Amino acid sequence: MRNNHCILRMAVMIIAISLLWSHSVIAQQDSLTYKPLKHEIMVGYGWGSILQVFDYYGHDDHKWWKGNIHLQYMYNIKKDFGIGLSLDYTHSYLKIKELRYNYDENDRFIGGYIHYDRNHTDWFTVSAVCRQYWFIKKRFAMYSKGGVGMALASGAESGIYFVPNISPISFEHMEFLGDSKLKSCIELFSIGSFGFFNIGLTYTF
Repeated sequence: MRNNHCILRMAVMIIAISLLWSHSVIAQQDSLTYKPLKHEIMVGYGWGSILQVFDYYGHDDHKWWKGNIHLQYMYNIKKDFGIGLSLDYTHSYLKIKELRYNYDENDRFIGGYIHYDRNHTDWFTVSAVCRQYWFIKKRFAMYSKGGVGMALASGAESGIYFVPNISPISFEHMEFLGDSKLKSCIELFSIGSFGFFNIGLTYTF
């Protein structure tokens, strides 16, 4: 229950920060529109990858998730539509509590103790992605992103898994730090290897 309250507080805080950020950017807008370049490389950080959630779903023991680090290349086919490739890495950890029993040579119970298993899993994901802008202003844009990928698990979990990726609500700030080739972004309520909440910095050329 305590973990659920922490997650709820974090989600509210993320939404509030995103709304304040987008409001401050929109306030700077004029009637001009942004003209995207053909190529983009983004470095991002996300939290709450679906791989981690499915890995440890149903366990009530201690969970620890590292955020998701991703590198993405995007090619803009049109002003409002692009396709690309995303490489992602994340790590998940689970400490499972188990009660074990001791018996003597006559199979008589003599006591018990608590044993902890520590499970670590590394996830590497390659995804094909596409992005659709809904509107683009000079310094602000809103878009959705989706794709499909394959995840390679190594550690406590192992194998290759199919992973869908959907980022329905995303905001972008052009001319980040006054540089016409830099953009920052916030992606909310994402499902997939990207993470539930993402931030990123993009270089265009």
